[in-house]
Amino acid sequence: MKNIYILKLEQKLSQYNGQYYHFNGANGKVRWPMEDGAFLGETGAWNFFWRLGFQPQLIAMKDLVNISAEDIIVVCATNLFNPEIVTFLKSCLSRGALLIASGNPQAWEPFLGSVQSCRYDHPYAALAYLVNEKVWLMAPPAWTYMQQESGNEGFEAVGQLAAIHGERQTPERALVTPLPDAPAILKKGNFVYLNANPFAAFQAWLQGQEDLQPWMLWRHRMFWLDEWVADLNKILSLVGIDLTNLTRTGIDGLGETTIVLRHDLDSSRDTSYLEEENKRGFPAVYAILNDKNTGFWVNQLAKYPQHEKAYHYNTLASSILKTLYFRLTKTTSGAYRPGFKDIVGKNLQRQARWAIKNGVAAETLHRHGSFMIYPEWIDAMDEVLNEYPHITGSSSLFRGHLLRWGVDRVDTLRGHISEFPDVHFPLWYPFRIAHAGYAGKMLKGWECTTVMEIEPQFFKQLISYKMPELPQRIVTLNFHPAHACTGTFTSSGSLRWFKDILDIIGERDIRVETLGCIYKKASECIA
Repeated sequence: MKNIYILKLEQKLSQYNGQYYHFNGANGKVRWPMEDGAFLGETGAWNFFWRLGFQPQLIAMKDLVNISAEDIIVVCATNLFNPEIVTFLKSCLSRGALLIASGNPQAWEPFLGSVQSCRYDHPYAALAYLVNEKVWLMAPPAWTYMQQESGNEGFEAVGQLAAIHGERQTPERALVTPLPDAPAILKKGNFVYLNANPFAAFQAWLQGQEDLQPWMLWRHRMFWLDEWVADLNKILSLVGIDLTNLTRTGIDGLGETTIVLRHDLDSSRDTSYLEEENKRGFPAVYAILNDKNTGFWVNQLAKYPQHEKAYHYNTLASSILKTLYFRLTKTTSGAYRPGFKDIVGKNLQRQARWAIKNGVAAETLHRHGSFMIYPEWIDAMDEVLNEYPHITGSSSLFRGHLLRWGVDRVDTLRGHISEFPDVHFPLWYPFRIAHAGYAGKMLKGWECTTVMEIEPQFFKQLISYKMPELPQRIVTLNFHPAHACTGTFTSSGSLRWFKDILDIIGERDIRVETLGCIYKKASECIA
Protein backbone atom coordinates (compact mmCIF):
# COMPACT_ATOMS: atom_id res chain seq x y z
CA MET A 1 0.00 0.00 0.00
CA LYS A 2 1.26 3.48 -0.82
CA ASN A 3 1.46 6.07 1.92
CA ILE A 4 0.87 9.76 1.27
CA TYR A 5 3.17 11.90 3.40
CA ILE A 6 2.87 15.68 3.59
CA LEU A 7 6.29 16.76 4.80
CA LYS A 8 6.12 19.20 7.69
CA LEU A 9 9.23 21.27 7.05
CA GLU A 10 8.98 23.41 10.20
CA GLN A 11 10.43 26.39 8.34
CA LYS A 12 10.92 29.54 10.38
CA LEU A 13 8.59 32.49 10.09
CA SER A 14 11.55 34.84 10.58
CA GLN A 15 13.07 33.68 7.28
CA TYR A 16 10.04 34.79 5.26
CA ASN A 17 10.88 37.94 3.27
CA GLY A 18 7.41 38.97 2.08
CA GLN A 19 4.80 41.35 3.46
CA TYR A 20 3.22 40.74 6.88
CA TYR A 21 -0.06 41.71 8.52
CA HIS A 22 0.31 42.51 12.24
CA PHE A 23 -2.39 42.13 14.91
CA ASN A 24 -2.79 41.43 18.61
CA GLY A 25 -3.62 37.75 18.90
CA ALA A 26 -4.61 35.48 21.75
CA ASN A 27 -1.01 35.09 22.87
CA GLY A 28 0.52 38.42 21.91
CA LYS A 29 1.61 40.00 18.66
CA VAL A 30 1.00 37.95 15.52
CA ARG A 31 2.77 38.47 12.19
CA TRP A 32 0.78 36.83 9.39
CA PRO A 33 2.46 36.46 5.96
CA MET A 34 0.23 37.93 3.25
CA GLU A 35 1.77 36.87 -0.08
CA ASP A 36 1.68 33.65 -2.13
CA GLY A 37 -0.20 31.74 0.58
CA ALA A 38 3.01 31.52 2.57
CA PHE A 39 2.95 28.60 5.06
CA LEU A 40 -0.49 27.45 3.84
CA GLY A 41 0.75 24.81 1.38
CA GLU A 42 1.19 21.89 3.77
CA THR A 43 -2.36 22.10 5.10
CA GLY A 44 -3.60 22.70 1.54
CA ALA A 45 -1.87 19.53 0.32
CA TRP A 46 -3.28 17.59 3.27
CA ASN A 47 -6.81 18.86 2.52
CA PHE A 48 -6.40 18.02 -1.18
CA PHE A 49 -5.61 14.34 -0.57
CA TRP A 50 -8.07 14.13 2.32
CA ARG A 51 -10.85 15.44 0.03
CA LEU A 52 -10.05 12.68 -2.46
CA GLY A 53 -10.82 10.14 0.27
CA PHE A 54 -7.26 9.34 1.35
CA GLN A 55 -5.74 9.57 4.81
CA PRO A 56 -2.58 11.62 4.28
CA GLN A 57 -0.07 11.99 7.09
CA LEU A 58 1.39 15.38 7.99
CA ILE A 59 4.78 14.31 9.28
CA ALA A 60 8.05 15.91 10.35
CA MET A 61 11.26 15.00 8.55
CA LYS A 62 12.75 13.37 11.66
CA ASP A 63 9.77 11.00 11.90
CA LEU A 64 9.81 9.92 8.27
CA VAL A 65 12.26 7.05 8.54
CA ASN A 66 10.80 4.13 6.58
CA ILE A 67 10.49 5.38 3.01
CA SER A 68 9.84 3.03 0.09
CA ALA A 69 9.20 3.21 -3.63
CA GLU A 70 5.52 2.84 -2.85
CA ASP A 71 5.33 6.17 -1.00
CA ILE A 72 4.27 9.64 -2.14
CA ILE A 73 5.99 12.59 -0.44
CA VAL A 74 4.53 16.07 -0.93
CA VAL A 75 6.69 19.10 -0.14
CA CYS A 76 5.47 22.72 -0.20
CA ALA A 77 8.34 25.21 0.13
CA THR A 78 7.92 28.70 1.54
CA ASN A 79 11.56 29.52 2.38
CA LEU A 80 14.84 28.28 0.90
CA PHE A 81 15.89 24.81 2.01
CA ASN A 82 18.79 24.23 4.34
CA PRO A 83 21.32 21.54 3.28
CA GLU A 84 19.77 18.96 5.61
CA ILE A 85 16.40 19.19 3.81
CA VAL A 86 18.03 18.91 0.38
CA THR A 87 19.99 15.82 1.44
CA PHE A 88 16.90 14.21 2.91
CA LEU A 89 14.76 14.83 -0.19
CA LYS A 90 17.45 13.45 -2.49
CA SER A 91 17.64 10.34 -0.35
CA CYS A 92 13.85 9.93 -0.72
CA LEU A 93 14.21 10.13 -4.49
CA SER A 94 17.04 7.61 -4.48
CA ARG A 95 14.85 5.16 -2.60
CA GLY A 96 12.21 5.45 -5.32
CA ALA A 97 9.60 7.51 -3.50
CA LEU A 98 7.54 9.86 -5.66
CA LEU A 99 8.30 13.47 -4.70
CA ILE A 100 5.59 16.05 -5.54
CA ALA A 101 7.15 19.50 -5.19
CA SER A 102 5.57 22.97 -5.11
CA GLY A 103 6.17 26.43 -3.75
CA ASN A 104 9.15 28.79 -3.77
CA PRO A 105 10.98 28.21 -7.08
CA GLN A 106 14.39 29.14 -5.63
CA ALA A 107 14.02 26.51 -2.92
CA TRP A 108 13.92 23.85 -5.64
CA GLU A 109 17.04 24.94 -7.55
CA PRO A 110 19.08 22.00 -6.14
CA PHE A 111 16.67 19.78 -8.10
CA LEU A 112 15.60 21.98 -11.03
CA GLY A 113 18.75 23.91 -11.81
CA SER A 114 18.69 27.68 -12.25
CA VAL A 115 15.17 29.20 -12.26
CA GLN A 116 13.54 32.60 -11.81
CA SER A 117 10.74 33.67 -9.48
CA CYS A 118 8.32 35.86 -11.45
CA ARG A 119 5.01 37.67 -11.04
CA TYR A 120 2.72 38.61 -13.90
CA ASP A 121 2.38 42.39 -14.11
CA HIS A 122 -1.42 42.59 -13.93
CA PRO A 123 -2.99 42.96 -10.47
CA TYR A 124 -6.13 40.91 -11.19
CA ALA A 125 -4.72 38.18 -13.46
CA ALA A 126 -4.91 34.65 -12.03
CA LEU A 127 -2.69 31.75 -13.08
CA ALA A 128 -3.81 28.67 -14.99
CA TYR A 129 -2.36 25.49 -16.46
CA LEU A 130 -2.72 24.97 -20.20
CA VAL A 131 -2.72 21.20 -20.56
CA ASN A 132 -4.18 19.19 -23.46
CA GLU A 133 -5.78 22.32 -24.94
CA LYS A 134 -7.75 22.94 -21.75
CA VAL A 135 -7.40 25.86 -19.33
CA TRP A 136 -7.25 24.80 -15.68
CA LEU A 137 -7.43 27.74 -13.23
CA MET A 138 -4.87 27.01 -10.51
CA ALA A 139 -3.79 30.05 -8.45
CA PRO A 140 -4.96 33.57 -7.47
CA PRO A 141 -3.72 36.86 -8.95
CA ALA A 142 -0.24 38.27 -8.26
CA TRP A 143 1.23 34.92 -7.19
CA THR A 144 4.82 33.92 -7.79
CA TYR A 145 5.55 31.36 -10.48
CA MET A 146 8.67 29.62 -11.81
CA GLN A 147 10.34 30.56 -15.07
CA GLN A 148 12.98 28.25 -16.50
CA GLU A 149 16.55 29.25 -17.23
CA SER A 150 19.51 27.16 -18.29
CA GLY A 151 20.39 23.92 -16.57
CA ASN A 152 16.96 22.28 -16.68
CA GLU A 153 18.04 19.54 -19.10
CA GLY A 154 16.45 16.15 -18.74
CA PHE A 155 13.10 17.45 -17.53
CA GLU A 156 9.86 16.80 -19.33
CA ALA A 157 7.73 19.97 -19.51
CA VAL A 158 4.00 19.25 -19.28
CA GLY A 159 1.66 22.04 -20.34
CA GLN A 160 2.25 25.74 -19.92
CA LEU A 161 1.42 28.39 -17.36
CA ALA A 162 -0.90 31.20 -18.47
CA ALA A 163 -2.30 34.43 -17.08
CA ILE A 164 -6.10 34.78 -16.96
CA HIS A 165 -7.40 38.34 -17.29
CA GLY A 166 -9.77 40.56 -19.31
CA GLU A 167 -13.32 39.20 -19.11
CA ARG A 168 -12.09 36.61 -16.70
CA GLN A 169 -15.39 35.09 -15.53
CA THR A 170 -15.34 32.01 -17.79
CA PRO A 171 -12.79 30.08 -19.86
CA GLU A 172 -14.68 31.10 -23.01
CA ARG A 173 -14.55 34.86 -22.34
CA ALA A 174 -11.24 35.26 -20.52
CA LEU A 175 -8.03 36.50 -22.04
CA VAL A 176 -5.54 33.64 -21.80
CA THR A 177 -1.93 34.79 -22.09
CA PRO A 178 0.71 32.04 -22.10
CA LEU A 179 3.73 32.93 -19.97
CA PRO A 180 7.11 32.40 -21.65
CA ASP A 181 9.44 29.69 -20.33
CA ALA A 182 6.93 28.77 -17.63
CA PRO A 183 5.83 25.12 -17.89
CA ALA A 184 2.84 24.07 -15.84
CA ILE A 185 4.69 20.99 -14.59
CA LEU A 186 8.27 19.74 -14.76
CA LYS A 187 8.88 16.01 -14.44
CA LYS A 188 12.06 13.96 -14.23
CA GLY A 189 11.85 10.37 -13.08
CA ASN A 190 10.07 10.30 -9.74
CA PHE A 191 10.36 14.07 -9.20
CA VAL A 192 7.39 16.29 -10.18
CA TYR A 193 7.32 20.07 -9.73
CA LEU A 194 3.93 21.82 -9.82
CA ASN A 195 4.32 25.44 -10.87
CA ALA A 196 2.43 28.36 -9.23
CA ASN A 197 2.13 26.76 -5.77
CA PRO A 198 -1.30 25.11 -6.25
CA PHE A 199 -1.65 23.52 -2.79
CA ALA A 200 -1.13 26.87 -1.08
CA ALA A 201 -3.57 28.41 -3.56
CA PHE A 202 -6.20 25.81 -2.67
CA GLN A 203 -5.81 26.51 1.04
CA ALA A 204 -5.81 30.30 0.53
CA TRP A 205 -9.15 30.08 -1.28
CA LEU A 206 -10.49 27.48 1.12
CA GLN A 207 -9.98 29.53 4.29
CA GLY A 208 -10.61 32.97 2.78
CA GLN A 209 -7.16 34.49 2.47
CA GLU A 210 -7.73 34.93 -1.28
CA ASP A 211 -11.03 35.93 -2.84
CA LEU A 212 -12.81 33.26 -4.86
CA GLN A 213 -15.77 35.44 -5.88
CA PRO A 214 -14.31 36.82 -9.17
CA TRP A 215 -13.77 33.25 -10.39
CA MET A 216 -17.05 31.60 -9.35
CA LEU A 217 -18.29 31.20 -12.94
CA TRP A 218 -15.05 29.52 -14.02
CA ARG A 219 -16.24 26.24 -12.49
CA HIS A 220 -19.53 24.98 -11.05
CA ARG A 221 -20.15 27.75 -8.51
CA MET A 222 -21.66 25.45 -5.87
CA PHE A 223 -18.82 22.91 -6.23
CA TRP A 224 -15.91 25.17 -7.20
CA LEU A 225 -13.32 23.87 -4.76
CA ASP A 226 -14.54 20.29 -5.11
CA GLU A 227 -14.00 20.61 -8.85
CA TRP A 228 -10.59 22.19 -8.28
CA VAL A 229 -9.58 19.05 -6.37
CA ALA A 230 -10.98 16.80 -9.11
CA ASP A 231 -9.20 18.83 -11.80
CA LEU A 232 -5.79 18.70 -10.12
CA ASN A 233 -6.27 14.97 -9.63
CA LYS A 234 -6.84 14.65 -13.41
CA ILE A 235 -3.74 16.73 -14.13
CA LEU A 236 -1.64 14.52 -11.86
CA SER A 237 -2.85 11.47 -13.76
CA LEU A 238 -1.70 13.10 -17.02
CA VAL A 239 1.88 13.16 -15.70
CA GLY A 240 1.75 9.56 -14.57
CA ILE A 241 0.64 10.03 -10.95
CA ASP A 242 -2.16 7.49 -10.87
CA LEU A 243 -3.93 7.53 -7.52
CA THR A 244 -6.65 5.04 -8.48
CA ASN A 245 -4.79 2.08 -6.97
CA LEU A 246 -4.55 3.67 -3.54
CA THR A 247 -7.11 2.80 -0.88
CA ARG A 248 -9.72 5.52 -0.38
CA THR A 249 -11.42 4.91 2.93
CA GLY A 250 -12.99 8.36 3.29
CA ILE A 251 -14.69 8.95 6.62
CA ASP A 252 -15.45 5.52 8.03
CA GLY A 253 -19.10 4.83 8.70
CA LEU A 254 -20.50 7.44 6.31
CA GLY A 255 -22.02 6.77 2.93
CA GLU A 256 -21.76 8.62 -0.36
CA THR A 257 -23.89 11.52 0.92
CA THR A 258 -24.45 12.66 4.50
CA ILE A 259 -26.69 15.55 5.50
CA VAL A 260 -26.26 17.82 8.52
CA LEU A 261 -29.36 19.76 9.61
CA ARG A 262 -28.30 22.95 11.37
CA HIS A 263 -30.53 25.57 12.98
CA ASP A 264 -29.39 29.02 14.10
CA LEU A 265 -31.72 30.01 16.92
CA ASP A 266 -31.51 33.78 16.42
CA SER A 267 -34.13 35.56 18.57
CA SER A 268 -36.71 32.81 18.14
CA ARG A 269 -38.55 30.18 20.17
CA ASP A 270 -40.23 28.56 17.19
CA THR A 271 -39.93 24.78 17.58
CA SER A 272 -41.42 23.82 14.20
CA TYR A 273 -38.18 22.37 12.86
CA LEU A 274 -37.53 20.50 16.10
CA GLU A 275 -40.99 18.93 15.99
CA GLU A 276 -40.59 17.81 12.37
CA GLU A 277 -37.21 16.22 13.05
CA ASN A 278 -38.47 14.42 16.12
CA LYS A 279 -41.38 12.98 14.12
CA ARG A 280 -38.99 11.53 11.55
CA GLY A 281 -36.16 10.55 13.88
CA PHE A 282 -33.58 12.89 12.34
CA PRO A 283 -30.86 14.37 14.58
CA ALA A 284 -29.91 18.02 14.11
CA VAL A 285 -27.56 20.73 15.34
CA TYR A 286 -29.05 23.63 17.31
CA ALA A 287 -26.74 26.64 17.54
CA ILE A 288 -27.78 28.46 20.73
CA LEU A 289 -27.20 32.20 20.89
CA ASN A 290 -26.42 34.29 23.97
CA ASP A 291 -29.77 36.09 24.16
CA LYS A 292 -33.01 36.04 26.14
CA ASN A 293 -33.91 32.63 24.66
CA THR A 294 -30.78 30.76 25.79
CA GLY A 295 -32.45 29.10 28.77
CA PHE A 296 -35.50 28.14 26.74
CA TRP A 297 -33.45 26.25 24.17
CA VAL A 298 -31.13 24.63 26.70
CA ASN A 299 -34.20 23.24 28.50
CA GLN A 300 -35.97 22.21 25.29
CA LEU A 301 -32.99 20.33 23.90
CA ALA A 302 -32.32 18.58 27.21
CA LYS A 303 -35.43 16.53 26.40
CA TYR A 304 -33.95 15.34 23.11
CA PRO A 305 -30.37 14.11 23.54
CA GLN A 306 -30.17 12.96 19.91
CA HIS A 307 -29.76 16.60 18.90
CA GLU A 308 -26.50 18.50 19.27
CA LYS A 309 -26.42 21.60 21.45
CA ALA A 310 -23.92 23.88 19.74
CA TYR A 311 -22.92 27.47 20.43
CA HIS A 312 -23.75 30.35 18.09
CA TYR A 313 -20.81 32.70 18.64
CA ASN A 314 -21.23 36.39 17.93
CA THR A 315 -19.45 38.46 15.27
CA LEU A 316 -21.67 41.56 15.45
CA ALA A 317 -20.99 44.81 17.29
CA SER A 318 -23.73 45.94 19.64
CA SER A 319 -24.54 49.22 21.38
CA ILE A 320 -27.01 49.44 24.26
CA LEU A 321 -27.86 53.07 23.46
CA LYS A 322 -28.36 52.36 19.77
CA THR A 323 -30.51 49.30 20.47
CA LEU A 324 -32.64 51.28 22.93
CA TYR A 325 -33.07 54.11 20.42
CA PHE A 326 -34.34 51.80 17.70
CA ARG A 327 -36.69 50.03 20.10
CA LEU A 328 -38.19 53.32 21.31
CA THR A 329 -38.55 54.72 17.79
CA LYS A 330 -39.68 51.34 16.38
CA THR A 331 -37.33 51.80 13.44
CA THR A 332 -34.95 49.34 11.84
CA SER A 333 -31.79 48.37 13.66
CA GLY A 334 -29.48 50.03 11.12
CA ALA A 335 -26.46 48.56 9.38
CA TYR A 336 -24.55 45.65 10.87
CA ARG A 337 -21.06 46.37 12.15
CA PRO A 338 -18.27 43.83 12.70
CA GLY A 339 -17.75 42.87 16.34
CA PHE A 340 -13.95 42.80 16.47
CA LYS A 341 -13.97 42.95 20.26
CA ASP A 342 -15.94 39.69 20.48
CA ILE A 343 -13.53 37.75 18.27
CA VAL A 344 -9.99 39.06 18.44
CA GLY A 345 -7.50 37.76 21.01
CA LYS A 346 -9.07 35.66 23.76
CA ASN A 347 -12.59 37.01 23.27
CA LEU A 348 -13.86 34.05 21.26
CA GLN A 349 -12.54 31.87 24.06
CA ARG A 350 -14.51 34.05 26.49
CA GLN A 351 -17.66 33.42 24.44
CA ALA A 352 -17.05 29.65 24.49
CA ARG A 353 -16.49 29.75 28.25
CA TRP A 354 -19.83 31.53 28.71
CA ALA A 355 -21.61 28.90 26.61
CA ILE A 356 -20.20 25.99 28.59
CA LYS A 357 -21.02 27.68 31.88
CA ASN A 358 -24.62 28.26 30.80
CA GLY A 359 -25.43 24.71 29.80
CA VAL A 360 -24.57 24.82 26.10
CA ALA A 361 -22.37 21.80 25.46
CA ALA A 362 -20.67 23.67 22.60
CA GLU A 363 -19.37 20.55 20.87
CA THR A 364 -19.15 22.72 17.76
CA LEU A 365 -19.14 26.50 17.27
CA HIS A 366 -21.22 28.27 14.62
CA ARG A 367 -20.82 31.82 13.41
CA HIS A 368 -23.63 34.29 14.20
CA GLY A 369 -23.67 37.44 12.12
CA SER A 370 -22.25 38.00 8.71
CA PHE A 371 -18.62 38.79 9.53
CA MET A 372 -15.54 36.65 8.95
CA ILE A 373 -12.65 38.70 10.35
CA TYR A 374 -9.52 37.36 8.68
CA PRO A 375 -7.07 36.20 9.95
CA GLU A 376 -7.99 37.15 13.52
CA TRP A 377 -10.79 34.59 13.76
CA ILE A 378 -8.34 31.77 12.93
CA ASP A 379 -6.00 32.83 15.72
CA ALA A 380 -8.97 33.12 18.10
CA MET A 381 -10.37 29.73 17.09
CA ASP A 382 -6.96 28.13 17.58
CA GLU A 383 -6.98 29.36 21.18
CA VAL A 384 -10.48 27.94 21.77
CA LEU A 385 -9.58 24.53 20.34
CA ASN A 386 -6.44 24.39 22.48
CA GLU A 387 -8.35 25.32 25.64
CA TYR A 388 -11.39 23.05 25.11
CA PRO A 389 -10.51 19.66 23.57
CA HIS A 390 -14.18 18.61 23.55
CA ILE A 391 -14.91 21.28 20.91
CA THR A 392 -14.38 19.41 17.66
CA GLY A 393 -14.51 22.36 15.29
CA SER A 394 -16.75 25.02 13.85
CA SER A 395 -18.96 26.04 10.98
CA SER A 396 -17.71 29.54 10.30
CA LEU A 397 -16.96 29.60 6.59
CA PHE A 398 -20.15 30.22 4.67
CA ARG A 399 -21.91 33.15 3.04
CA GLY A 400 -21.20 36.55 4.57
CA HIS A 401 -18.83 39.52 4.73
CA LEU A 402 -15.19 38.50 4.64
CA LEU A 403 -12.98 41.31 6.02
CA ARG A 404 -9.23 40.84 5.52
CA TRP A 405 -6.18 42.61 6.87
CA GLY A 406 -7.92 44.93 9.33
CA VAL A 407 -10.67 46.47 7.17
CA ASP A 408 -14.07 47.02 8.77
CA ARG A 409 -16.21 47.22 5.64
CA VAL A 410 -16.61 45.77 2.17
CA ASP A 411 -14.21 47.66 -0.12
CA THR A 412 -13.92 45.02 -2.92
CA LEU A 413 -10.14 44.90 -2.38
CA ARG A 414 -9.72 43.47 1.11
CA GLY A 415 -13.38 43.09 2.05
CA HIS A 416 -15.87 41.02 0.03
CA ILE A 417 -19.41 39.70 0.26
CA SER A 418 -20.87 36.60 -1.35
CA GLU A 419 -24.25 36.48 -3.04
CA PHE A 420 -27.21 34.51 -1.75
CA PRO A 421 -27.45 31.50 -2.05
CA ASP A 422 -23.72 30.98 -2.72
CA VAL A 423 -21.74 29.12 -0.09
CA HIS A 424 -18.56 31.24 -0.49
CA PHE A 425 -16.30 28.20 0.26
CA PRO A 426 -17.70 25.44 -1.99
CA LEU A 427 -16.07 22.27 -0.66
CA TRP A 428 -18.54 19.66 0.61
CA TYR A 429 -16.37 17.86 3.13
CA PRO A 430 -14.81 18.67 6.52
CA PHE A 431 -11.44 20.37 6.18
CA ARG A 432 -8.63 21.80 8.30
CA ILE A 433 -7.42 25.39 8.75
CA ALA A 434 -3.82 26.66 8.76
CA HIS A 435 -2.39 29.38 11.02
CA ALA A 436 0.20 31.13 8.87
CA GLY A 437 1.20 33.32 11.82
CA TYR A 438 2.47 30.15 13.49
CA ALA A 439 4.39 29.07 10.35
CA GLY A 440 1.52 26.96 9.00
CA LYS A 441 0.32 25.22 12.15
CA MET A 442 -2.76 23.10 11.39
CA LEU A 443 -5.62 23.82 13.79
CA LYS A 444 -6.85 20.88 15.87
CA GLY A 445 -10.51 21.13 14.91
CA TRP A 446 -12.51 20.89 11.70
CA GLU A 447 -14.33 23.41 9.53
CA CYS A 448 -17.12 23.05 6.97
CA THR A 449 -19.21 25.08 4.59
CA THR A 450 -22.97 25.58 4.84
CA VAL A 451 -25.80 26.51 2.48
CA MET A 452 -28.50 28.68 4.02
CA GLU A 453 -32.30 28.45 3.61
CA ILE A 454 -32.15 26.18 0.57
CA GLU A 455 -35.29 25.46 -1.45
CA PRO A 456 -36.29 21.82 -2.17
CA GLN A 457 -35.62 21.95 -5.93
CA PHE A 458 -32.20 23.44 -5.31
CA PHE A 459 -31.48 20.76 -2.73
CA LYS A 460 -32.31 18.05 -5.30
CA GLN A 461 -30.02 19.74 -7.79
CA LEU A 462 -27.23 19.94 -5.22
CA ILE A 463 -27.28 16.29 -4.18
CA SER A 464 -27.71 15.05 -7.77
CA TYR A 465 -24.36 16.47 -8.90
CA LYS A 466 -21.63 13.88 -8.49
CA MET A 467 -17.92 13.64 -9.26
CA PRO A 468 -16.39 10.17 -9.53
CA GLU A 469 -13.08 11.45 -8.10
CA LEU A 470 -14.78 12.39 -4.80
CA PRO A 471 -16.38 9.34 -3.18
CA GLN A 472 -18.07 11.14 -0.27
CA ARG A 473 -19.66 14.47 0.53
CA ILE A 474 -21.09 16.14 3.61
CA VAL A 475 -23.81 18.73 2.97
CA THR A 476 -24.76 21.07 5.82
CA LEU A 477 -28.15 22.78 5.51
CA ASN A 478 -28.82 25.82 7.67
CA PHE A 479 -32.34 26.94 8.56
CA HIS A 480 -33.37 29.68 11.02
CA PRO A 481 -36.45 28.98 13.17
CA ALA A 482 -37.19 32.72 13.03
CA HIS A 483 -38.04 32.28 9.34
CA ALA A 484 -40.00 29.03 9.67
CA CYS A 485 -43.42 30.69 9.66
CA THR A 486 -42.60 34.18 8.38
CA GLY A 487 -42.28 35.44 4.84
CA THR A 488 -38.56 36.25 4.93
CA PHE A 489 -37.62 33.90 2.09
CA THR A 490 -40.94 32.56 0.86
CA SER A 491 -44.39 34.01 1.51
CA SER A 492 -45.67 31.21 3.73
CA GLY A 493 -42.41 30.65 5.59
CA SER A 494 -39.51 28.25 5.15
CA LEU A 495 -41.13 25.40 7.09
CA ARG A 496 -42.82 23.98 3.98
CA TRP A 497 -39.47 23.94 2.20
CA PHE A 498 -37.93 22.18 5.18
CA LYS A 499 -40.66 19.50 5.25
CA ASP A 500 -40.19 18.84 1.54
CA ILE A 501 -36.42 18.52 2.03
CA LEU A 502 -36.94 16.03 4.86
CA ASP A 503 -39.23 14.08 2.53
CA ILE A 504 -36.47 13.94 -0.10
CA ILE A 505 -33.93 12.81 2.50
CA GLY A 506 -36.29 10.07 3.65
CA GLU A 507 -37.24 8.93 0.14
CA ARG A 508 -33.60 8.64 -0.91
CA ASP A 509 -32.55 7.10 2.41
CA ILE A 510 -29.79 9.67 2.91
CA ARG A 511 -27.94 9.50 6.18
CA VAL A 512 -28.38 12.40 8.63
CA GLU A 513 -25.78 13.08 11.32
CA THR A 514 -24.87 15.89 13.68
CA LEU A 515 -21.79 17.91 12.85
CA GLY A 516 -20.07 16.96 16.10
CA CYS A 517 -20.56 13.28 15.26
CA ILE A 518 -19.06 13.73 11.79
CA TYR A 519 -16.08 15.66 13.16
CA LYS A 520 -15.44 12.90 15.69
CA LYS A 521 -15.56 10.26 12.97
CA ALA A 522 -13.16 12.31 10.85
CA SER A 523 -10.73 12.66 13.77
CA GLU A 524 -10.85 8.92 14.44
CA CYS A 525 -9.86 8.27 10.80
CA ILE A 526 -6.60 10.20 11.16
CA ALA A 527 -5.75 9.31 14.77
